[in-house]
Amino acid sequence: MVSALTAERSASDSALAQRLAQLTPQQFRVLRPVSEGGIGAFEPAARYDKYDFTDAARGGEGEAWTFGVNWYLNDWSRLMFDLVHWKTDHKVGSYQGPDSRNTLGARMQVAF
Repeated sequence: MVSALTAERSASDSALAQRLAQLTPQQFRVLRPVSEGGIGAFEPAARYDKYDFTDAARGGEGEAWTFGVNWYLNDWSRLMFDLVHWKTDHKVGSYQGPDSRNTLGARMQVAF
């Protein structure tokens, strides 16, 4: 199985690799790491969330669309960038009523 936009090989390519994947957190191997002059690996990400708390005393509803990209610098580190567009119906707090915003997030992860 090939994953990510830059054709990295998944840990599930062989039976031995599948066993090793159970012991290590990595999902695939970066073929051209940044530390060796490569571009790393890029992985698109998308998610949809729907929340329904209307059965709670002061609950509301909401939804969120998340679009992002994960940049794997090498086999043990990555940068994650996400854009979240969310809508909610506030039932508590100083602002009540419908609300819609965008949130930009960035994270770095190092596996050791």
